[in-house]
Order: sequence, then structure tokens, then C-alpha cells
Amino acid sequence: MRKLAVLILGLVYFASGATAFAADMTQLVADVGSSQGRTVESAFKQLQAMGAEGEPVVPAIVRMLKAKKTYAEQDYGLDNVVYPMAFQTLKAIGTHSDDVLQVAMDYYKNSADYLNAKPFALDVITGFGDRAAAAVPELAAALDDSKKTADRWRIIAALQEIGPAAAPAKSTLIKIATSSTNSDERGRVLAALAKIAPHDQAVLTAYAEVASRKPGNSGDIDTIRAFDAYVTQYSAFNADDLAVLASYMNRVTNRDEAMPNHAGHIMAADPAYLDVAKVFLNYPENAALIMPSLAARLRQLDLHTKDFRATLELAGEFGAHAAPLADPIYVRAASREQITAGWFQPEAIDTLKKIGTPEAVEKSEMLLKR
Repeated sequence: MRKLAVLILGLVYFASGATAFAADMTQLVADVGSSQGRTVESAFKQLQAMGAEGEPVVPAIVRMLKAKKTYAEQDYGLDNVVYPMAFQTLKAIGTHSDDVLQVAMDYYKNSADYLNAKPFALDVITGFGDRAAAAVPELAAALDDSKKTADRWRIIAALQEIGPAAAPAKSTLIKIATSSTNSDERGRVLAALAKIAPHDQAVLTAYAEVASRKPGNSGDIDTIRAFDAYVTQYSAFNADDLAVLASYMNRVTNRDEAMPNHAGHIMAADPAYLDVAKVFLNYPENAALIMPSLAARLRQLDLHTKDFRATLELAGEFGAHAAPLADPIYVRAASREQITAGWFQPEAIDTLKKIGTPEAVEKSEMLLKR
């Protein structure tokens, strides 16, 4: 009997709690629909604190947004607070119904009277991912026209979240990636492109073009790192992709040979270069594409020590495919003009043995005798 009594009390407590929750929801629904801006603002604050539990009030928020009312005179000016709060609340609740997406898109496209709400409507759209594909043309046009950095970055983030469905914005993003003078913006755009159009020829070409620019001409570590992330994110490249990657490596080499006074600094600050080269380890039949660039890199007398050693190690991983590197490795390690050449001789001998061609083995033996 005692257990039964406890069970009954538990059920009564649960029922009373559920009744109270339902009453709270009913009141919040009424408050969201109020003509008093302060009341609506208070309701949104409560709902934001509740998070997902506020889901039952979402239809009321959508109705409120569609009504686009102006609040009572004593609350004049609250329009600029309440409408942004409505979208912040929807985001906090985490709802993804079609009605929410529709009203968010409506505000983003047609919010001349509620401009403060526009960025918050975009935040909600972003949360829909690829379901927000219908918003892409509008977002691309806005990105092309927008002059405010914060607005542009919100749009870029939204397109990135939409993913491959944002492909119609590709050309706009590529134009920004290759023309923007803002390093952070370029990095954001390149990251978005990597998600929107992986392995797209135009995108890969844009990455290579941006990452291989000369310092002082919008080439910098942020965009190089973005390129580095791009090439290491994927595991399958076709022949055209590999040709673009090889072109990037050749451009970097040519750039540095044209600026010998700064080559060591540039190479040391170029983390993408070797990661791009490592991609070719999975495609040994295409390794010949990058051997001229690697050979030129090995000839750079002021190449940073750690990068030279890393290049030697990589050359060994290519085995016989790195046969064209045997001569520049030997010349660099045997050089008497370069005091530091002796530092590399053990690594050079080991690499030549790994390459394993008759010429490479002969040169390793010649170094041993020095």
C-alpha cells in the first residue's frame, strides 16, 4: 500500500508539473502576441533561457514576425529591439521548421523597415544548412554589394554552412578570394569554397593563385594556411587537380628564385608547400610533375634548415620516382662553399640510398668518401 501511495503522489506531482508547464507556455504565447513591446521583450528573454523547451511557442513567434506590427506608443523604438530578439530566440530554441525558414528569408530579403533584424535572420537561415539553398542567390548578390566587413563575413559563414547547395555563389566567392585585400576575409572565403565545391577546378586554381602570390602583393600566411587545409582535407584528387597542385608548387619556386634575398624567409613561412607535395605520394605515377619544383627548392642555398631537411625526407619517401633529385641533393651536400652543407650529409646519404637508382647510390657512396 505504501508503494502504491508513493506512486500516486508521484503521478500527481508529475501531472501538476505538466499543468504548470502548459500554463507557462500558454502565457508565453499570449505575451509574444502582445501589443506591448516590453511584454514581448520579457517573453523572449524567458524563452531564450529555456532553449529547446520553448519549442511550443515557435508558431506564435512566427505569427508575430509575419504581423510586423508597430508597438504601442509608450514603447516607441522597441521595434529595433524586439524583432532582432525574435530571431535570436528562434536560434536559441533551435527550431528548424519550414515556417521559420520562410519568415527568416522574408526578413532577410525584404527587411527595409527592420534592418536591425536582418543579420539575426541570417543567423537563423545559416542554421538550416543545405535546406537554405533557396537563399543562396540572394546571399550571393548581397555579398557582392555589401561594403560592411561584418555583414560580408556573416554571409560567407552562412554560405559555408549551406555547403555544396551554395554552388551558385561559387563565382562570387572566387572573385573575392582572388581580389580582396583583407587577409582574414580571403581565409574565410577559401574555407567556404573548400566546403561548397571541393575539387572544383576553378576553386582549386583560385587557391593555388592566391597562395603563390608574392609577399606584399596580398600573398600571406593566412591564405597559404587556408590552401594547406584545403589540400589536406581530401584524400582523392584527379589528374586535373594534380596538375593545378603542381602548378602551385612551380609558382612558389619561381617566386622564390626571383627573390633570392628573401627566399629562406618565404620558404620557412610556407607550410602548404610540403603538404601539397605529400599529396603526390598517393599518386606516384604523377610525381614527375613536381620534381622540377622540389629540385629547385633543394638548390635554394638560403632555404631554412628545417625545411631543407624536411624536403630531403620527403624525397626519400618517393623512392625511385625522386631520381631527378639525386643530383641537386648531391651538389648541395657536397658543396664546400656552404659551411652548413656538412650538416646535411648524413640525411643526404640516407635519402640517396632510399631513392635507390644506380646514380643515386653512386652519389651516396661519393659523399661517404668525402
